[in-house]
Amino acid sequence: MRDIWLIAICILASALSATAAERGVNLLASPGFEADAGWEAYESGFAIDADVARSGDRSARCASEDTNTLLGAVQTVTLSPPVRTPIRITGYSRAEGVVVAGDYNIYVDVAYEDGTNLWGQRAKFSPGTHDWERAEVVFTPEKPVARLLVHTLFRRSLGTAWFDDISVELLPMAADVSVAGGAGQAAARAQLSMPARTVSTSPCARAPALTSELRGPACSPAPRRSPSRPPTSIWARVSP
Repeated sequence: MRDIWLIAICILASALSATAAERGVNLLASPGFEADAGWEAYESGFAIDADVARSGDRSARCASEDTNTLLGAVQTVTLSPPVRTPIRITGYSRAEGVVVAGDYNIYVDVAYEDGTNLWGQRAKFSPGTHDWERAEVVFTPEKPVARLLVHTLFRRSLGTAWFDDISVELLPMAADVSVAGGAGQAAARAQLSMPARTVSTSPCARAPALTSELRGPACSPAPRRSPSRPPTSIWARVSP
């Protein structure tokens, strides 16, 4: 049984060492609009407000008096190598007299590695007047993502909205590892951020890459066993 657990740990170490994209880290430059770099104007743009902020000293302000105005900020996040892992977008907004006829949200367009796109992933804010409100959207791409266009949108809406503390994070994927043999069965679970192309760098795993399923010996040389002991099967499955 001890050998089985060692093999399971070996596979988990291999999975974690294969991670290329760092998870749990905000990928945006100047997420709180504290620096001038990073964000660009979307259409009629936005203003920096040094008097209103959720954290730090500044926020982005969009104010409109008609429903034909398109306002906001946009930032491009390039993922190299492309990744196929859940992505979480969060942010905060404060509102004053907001009437939504179009968009009042964090709006994300996804560019896949193969040139196709996924449009309009939205984390929506409430209309009206309110203090800082958090919005979140989590999505799992079907294909490797090469680029994200992250917008703070105030489009075809009335009133004034402030945006601050915007975040883009790669979330972990689940790796289930099960080892079964004559002495018993062991199961373990790891969390990893799965890049689109991954080649294992651990000496414990000689399989070429972690894709949707990995089968084969985990470590070389294999543990010694008596002729009467049934062979050990090892598999790992990454979800989703």
